[in-house]
Amino acid sequence: ISLNGASHVIVQGFHVRRQGGNNPSGISVRNGAGIVIRGCEVSLVGNGTGIDGVGVTDITVDNCHVHHGTFHCKGIVLRNCTNAVTRNCTLVKNTSTGLDYYNCDGGTVSGCVVLDHRGMHANGLTFYLGCKNIIVERNFVARGNIGLTIQQAENVVIRNNILDGGGTG
Repeated sequence: ISLNGASHVIVQGFHVRRQGGNNPSGISVRNGAGIVIRGCEVSLVGNGTGIDGVGVTDITVDNCHVHHGTFHCKGIVLRNCTNAVTRNCTLVKNTSTGLDYYNCDGGTVSGCVVLDHRGMHANGLTFYLGCKNIIVERNFVARGNIGLTIQQAENVVIRNNILDGGGTG
């Protein structure tokens, strides 16, 4: 599913699987506003991203399940977004980082479960390079590399999360 320049769209109830090719995404949103991705399942994406958003204002990813990505696949990645909300999502066994925010201004990550992310750069939750004004709360991250990474970000509130490194992270 690809949305480019779309606004005020709800993507709900889809199961997207086996996406391949050059940097694929199961659900991809570019340069839009007012986007809601709800109740979707994305699996078996190879060398890409399960759910990907770039340059979106007011994007919400809610109650989605992204799992079993193959060969360096990330779960959910939001870049250059404003008011980015990810809530109640489950990310399991993707072969790179479970959930990434890059250069996002405003938003929350709450109530997510992130399990079994191992491999190169396979961290649980990541907030990098210009993220600001983000709330990270009530998430459970376990059985992966590093549970939470933050770099070059500001005003990130982290509260009431469980980050279980299992003795390895």
